[in-house]
Order: sequence, then C-alpha cells, then structure tokens
Amino acid sequence: MLPNIELDVDSFTPDHDDGFTSTLSDDARNNYAMVSAVQSLLSHESRHDIRRLDLSFFSREESVGIIHAIDDAMARGRRILDLRFVVLSEKSFLGRPHKDRIKQGRRLLYCFDTYPRVFVGLTRLHLECVTVHGPRFSDLIAACEQLIKLCLVYCDFGKETTLTIRHEQLSTIDLEFCTCYTIELDLQELWLNFETEKVWIQPETPKHLAPFMRNLTLVDVHRIHPNCGINWTLFLLEAAPLLKILSISVTDHLCVPVEEELIKRFVICKKSNINWEPSDFKHSNLSKLTIHGFQPNNIFMGYIRRVIKAAMNLEEILLHDDWCEEGESYYPVTRYPQTKIERDLVKKAINEGITSPIKSIQFLHTSEAGTINIIDRPVVNCFVLCCKFSMAAIASCAMVTKETAAVNSRFDTHVPNIVMYIINI
Repeated sequence: MLPNIELDVDSFTPDHDDGFTSTLSDDARNNYAMVSAVQSLLSHESRHDIRRLDLSFFSREESVGIIHAIDDAMARGRRILDLRFVVLSEKSFLGRPHKDRIKQGRRLLYCFDTYPRVFVGLTRLHLECVTVHGPRFSDLIAACEQLIKLCLVYCDFGKETTLTIRHEQLSTIDLEFCTCYTIELDLQELWLNFETEKVWIQPETPKHLAPFMRNLTLVDVHRIHPNCGINWTLFLLEAAPLLKILSISVTDHLCVPVEEELIKRFVICKKSNINWEPSDFKHSNLSKLTIHGFQPNNIFMGYIRRVIKAAMNLEEILLHDDWCEEGESYYPVTRYPQTKIERDLVKKAINEGITSPIKSIQFLHTSEAGTINIIDRPVVNCFVLCCKFSMAAIASCAMVTKETAAVNSRFDTHVPNIVMYIINI
C-alpha cells in the first residue's frame, strides 16, 4: 500500500518557458502542472492501494483531467481508500461573475455524470463558487456514499431549492455564504458557530423542526454574541426529544482583526437580541448542560433555571470560563466566579427551590496553556477507593501484615495510607 499522497496546486512553481502556458496566469500554469502530476502518478499499471489521496486544485476546464485519471485508475482495479477534493475558485468570491459560477456548476455536473465512481469514493469535498439550481446537487451529494466532511463556500443552489443532505457517515457540514431555500438533514450531532456575529437562524416551533431534529443527541451552539441573548437556543432543545447534551458558548471576543472588505460587508452585522420565549415544555432525555463563557448574572442564571425546569432528568451542569482557543493571547472572563465562596453561592442559587437539586455542578477553568481544569474537585473518600480495589490488589496488600509492620518501625512512613487502612480493616 502506498502512503498518503497530498498534492496542492499552490505548491507548484509555474514554468514560464514551456511555450504553451506562458500566456496564462500563474494560477492557471500551476493548475496545468497539478493535472500533469496527477496523471503521471496514476497512469502506470501499479495495483498498490493508495491509503489517502488529497488533491487541491482550481475549478478549470483542464481539471477534468484529474477526475479522468482517477477514474481510469479505479477502472484498472486500483483502490483509493481515502479520497479528498478541495476545488478552489481561481478568482476571489466577490470578483467571480455569476456566469462563471454557472459554468463551474455545469463542469461539476459533467464530471459527476461521466465519472460517477470517483464521487462514490469521495470522503471529503470542498467546493467554492458553484451554481447548481434544482435537485441535481442533492443527487450528487447522495451519490458520495463515503462522505465524511462537506464544505461549501459561496455556492448558489437557488432560493427555491431544498438541499437534502443525508449520510450516515457525514460528521461535518460547513456552509459559508450559500443560497438555498432550506436544508434537510438527518444528523445525530449539530454544531452551529456564529463567530460572535449576528444569529442567522430563526427560532421555530417544534412542529416545523421535529422532523429534521428528531434524531439529534448533541447540540453545540458556539460563539454567541452576548447581545443576541441565549434563551432562544431552547427552541433546539424543545425540537429534539432525544437530545442528551446541550452546549452553548457565549463570547464577544474577536480573535482575528477585521480588515478585509469581504468580511466588513458580509460578516459585521448588527447584533440584536433574538426575541423568543420557550413554551412550558418538558424534556426527558437531556442529562448534561455545558456553558462556556459563564457569568453569574441574571441572563445565565435564568437560562440555567429554565433548562432545569424543562429537563426532568438533568444530571450534570458544567460551567466554563471564556477562553479563546484560536487566538495567541489568553482571554479570560473577568466576572467568572473567582473564589470558592462565590462558586458555592452560584450552586445554591441554581438549586434554590428545586425539589431534586442538581448534584453535579462543576466549574472549569482553562489555563493559558489551554489545559482545562476542574475547580474545587471533591476529595475522594478513602473508603470509596478501597471498595474499588480488585480482590487481587487487596490480597496483595494483606501480605503486609501487622506483624511485618511491627518489625519495621518506619512502616508508617513507607506504606501509603490506603494500604494502612486496608490492614486495619
């Protein structure tokens, strides 16, 4: 089996004296070199399997040769166990005319219709600036049976198109500035990242959402701006009856300075509170609530009380401070409970007036090194540890008898307390 093979169009150096591509841009010449490299790699008669083939190339006419070369290799019986495509836009997102996106969409569908077995083997697919209206793109994705990760950037599927994405193995879907009417998913885990900007989903009643969220067991709503509120996230809990873990992250920290015009135009928006009040619903499966960026104010405390009221079997609450995992500097929340007295007051306030108090309420702090530590970790009772010892371990300890201890007057200083406790039993 051949090792992992990774080819990136940006890693090629254009030949300015080849007499053929000298009139093209550097990106185009790099892409021609990329196509030639893939064709050369896969053209010989080797039957050795390729563990992973990771290709990054521009969406241009000559790139069809890459798909053709892979299809030929597969037709000869060569297996590619992990096939990954990153199909890039040669021009910037703002500079790509609509007609070019339509052309790239047609090229994509041509490759799919002509070389379907290549798409069946795809495990990861990244597409940029593609326009495909109607159900054809959903058909393409459905054919990618091995797909694990899907990333779509500036893709237009039509404002009246329902994008259907249903895969048992699909674990990550990343949609950035895409256009469609709605998306139908069949997932067990849902991760939403708002990047501390405007909330771009509209809370809806369970009647509309239940068919799409009925199988969810984990929901993670990441980087909510404080001005957007958090009560609205409970519509996800209400619509997902099998949900076991609900995690939210609240922060106003922007780790990357905003400079590019594209981000200024499309990302920086007015943050406003989402006006939505949950109904008096009950949830029987939620067992864990996690909050990153917790602060002991009315917003967070009221939210926790609402979750406890709805989740009849809630067992654990984890309260993290705020920390930027992507930036280089440490970014703690100053209002996070700093002392044990403050943390005990928070626990008391959470459980006040509750018939069945939450026993496991933990505070977690992230160090500058990125290590997450539990604050106020309870001291484990020695007897509990003894009970967890195997019979073989207890028998081994029993060999150290009291008589042996009497011979060595320094026994107490050498034998761990846990062993002494067993001997005394």
